[in-house]
Amino acid sequence: MARIIFVLRRAHFSYHRSTVEALARHGVELRLFVDGADDEIGGAQSDAFTEWKRARPEIPQHPLPLRRDLLRRPLMFFRELRSYNNYCNRPDDFEYYRDRWSYCMKLKPSVRQWLASPQGREFAGSVLVRKMTTAVEAFAPSSRVIKNWLRRENPAIVVVTPGNLRHSEDIEVLKAAKALGIKTVVPILSWDNTSTKGLFHIQPNLFLTWNDAHREELIKYHGASADRIRITGSPFFDKWFDIVAPPTSREAFLPRVGLDPQRPFVLYLGSSSNIAKDETWFIRELRQAFAGHANERLRAMQILFRPHPANWQIGIPLAEAGIPMWPPVGALPDTDAALGDFRNSMEHAACVVGINTSGMLDAIIYGKPVITPLIQHYQYTQARAEHFNRMREENAIYVAEDADAVVRRVSEVLEAKDPLAANRRAFTRRFVRPRSVTAGEAQADEILSLLSYKTPRRS
Repeated sequence: MARIIFVLRRAHFSYHRSTVEALARHGVELRLFVDGADDEIGGAQSDAFTEWKRARPEIPQHPLPLRRDLLRRPLMFFRELRSYNNYCNRPDDFEYYRDRWSYCMKLKPSVRQWLASPQGREFAGSVLVRKMTTAVEAFAPSSRVIKNWLRRENPAIVVVTPGNLRHSEDIEVLKAAKALGIKTVVPILSWDNTSTKGLFHIQPNLFLTWNDAHREELIKYHGASADRIRITGSPFFDKWFDIVAPPTSREAFLPRVGLDPQRPFVLYLGSSSNIAKDETWFIRELRQAFAGHANERLRAMQILFRPHPANWQIGIPLAEAGIPMWPPVGALPDTDAALGDFRNSMEHAACVVGINTSGMLDAIIYGKPVITPLIQHYQYTQARAEHFNRMREENAIYVAEDADAVVRRVSEVLEAKDPLAANRRAFTRRFVRPRSVTAGEAQADEILSLLSYKTPRRS
């Protein structure tokens, strides 16, 4: 029986659960190795993995061995510098993400400020820096600890994700597996991991992407070979296609989250702090725009704020001001209860409003109209983000220039004017579910296809 090692972060488990379960159904010997450290999504999101482990004790999971030798810190620095070099050679649309990445090298403030200056960017983006950082990666040996671990485990395939976040420990697994000749696979983590995160410093035998946008970005920004890329759809969103139980009634759900079931409401999806540090000012403006409207139904409109799980604290003052926040501390829809809450929030809302968050994809898949205010304050993280522009270009979302324009869009939705419904369905097919099977099953098929290759060497 072929053994497959799946390396992932604990907080990211729900992004890959569908793939893990599909591999298990195929009867391979599957072993999970989990990095439990906190990351961008937040350590509080581990409940989904804990819940799953109790239900699937037959799939062993272990802590991920980590590199701790003298090369660890220098390699991390040069990887972040190499990613910064890549950003310095991208269009100005990436200015926000380029400047954000300059913090990842953990330099003194004065050095970082110089590096972000025009002169510093010219140096950091030079061919010299690119060749130097590439050479460091190529000549640095892989971790002896991780190579010995892989020899003991003797897997036929190693699956590693995400593989390109800042200070990613999992890169060392890819590096060691490549040195041993073991076949490797990287499933893309989220909708923006190929455009707004770091480089894939160690390229696998296969990339598993959600859609053609990921494919284009891997080739354009990461230098990936087209023949190493497979489009599978998004395992993270498989959950929306499997729902069979009816939603909770409006009369039961709305009072629980602090809303009046006799009045309509819009669901506002909060963005991460990287996208919109504190967008509560706009939510307050939106409430004022509703309250001052001549239409009685719009004056009665309520707002339910669903915070980003890594940026939920900004909603505390909103709740104190009478704009309820649910869930009260933020959560991914990765457990049955959390998914139910998100579903009920969308089911009973008139529509969804948001700046730029993957929750907008959830709403599109669920068939809910999405309205996005295009605000100058967020231009770098919104209109200039390629994954966001995909939704706009394919007319899957409504856009508005300010709070009053959002209210006008909501008014149209309340009048049953939703001309983008068919576009949302088409976008879902292209961006999230391009194959006739679940994304998890599609990824499992692609991973198992590597078993037909020759047996890897062990050096």
